[in-house]
Amino acid sequence: MFDPENDIERQLVAAADGIGGRGTFASNLLDATVYVAMLGDFSKVQADDDGKVMMPTGMTLNLLSIRKDDADWLAFFTSPKRIFAATQDAHACGPDVARDLFQRHPGVRFLLNPGSDYGKEFLPGEIADMLAGKLVADGPVEYPAGTQMLIGRPSDYPTAFVEKVRNALGAMPDVEAGYLAFAVIGGRGSLLLEMISKTDQSALAERLMSQIRPGIPHGRPLDIRVSPSVDVAITAGSVEPFYQRKRGFFSRFFS
Repeated sequence: MFDPENDIERQLVAAADGIGGRGTFASNLLDATVYVAMLGDFSKVQADDDGKVMMPTGMTLNLLSIRKDDADWLAFFTSPKRIFAATQDAHACGPDVARDLFQRHPGVRFLLNPGSDYGKEFLPGEIADMLAGKLVADGPVEYPAGTQMLIGRPSDYPTAFVEKVRNALGAMPDVEAGYLAFAVIGGRGSLLLEMISKTDQSALAERLMSQIRPGIPHGRPLDIRVSPSVDVAITAGSVEPFYQRKRGFFSRFFS
């Protein structure tokens, strides 16, 4: 259960559920107060009569990191409460500003709210773009020619979500096929839902989102792309379609 405790958590939930814009969330996160967990040997830590904690001289504190996908991710959190979903070890909680945290640790992978229902991965390239003001646009995405891409099948395949999308696409005769991939594009990682259709991208994405929004996996950014044919689809050569429109007898011979 994830009950938002502050404005940035409410924006995180809205962005993850497709209700609010991810670009807006990313922009606001940079200047939001976030929290880090610091681990160490707290056995000799004492509190004075006023309850103020006194750290022993020479005590070493290390920021909590998470091992994920054979890489280390620096954990940070949208509220102190979220830390307990990531670790039960004794820790100190320190407030910070996300922008300052990112700038102090260039080239590092960050994981927001590990262990919670709502969080996000931040790859170094994405962080660099955020700090440079190159924020993700809200709505369907377009990728300029020459953009570097790594595309493959999601390791944690969201089967229930895909089934929901498949059912929705079955009621959309203007969609020929659907693909779901995990894509790292321009240094940013997300699920990528690509549809083959000649319908306007914004209109189709809006129509689909109205049906699948509640099923979007929590904490997993989702991009939507519409391509007019398989020949120009960026996912078609890397993953199999999870949906293909069935054609009638005459369509098979004359389309």
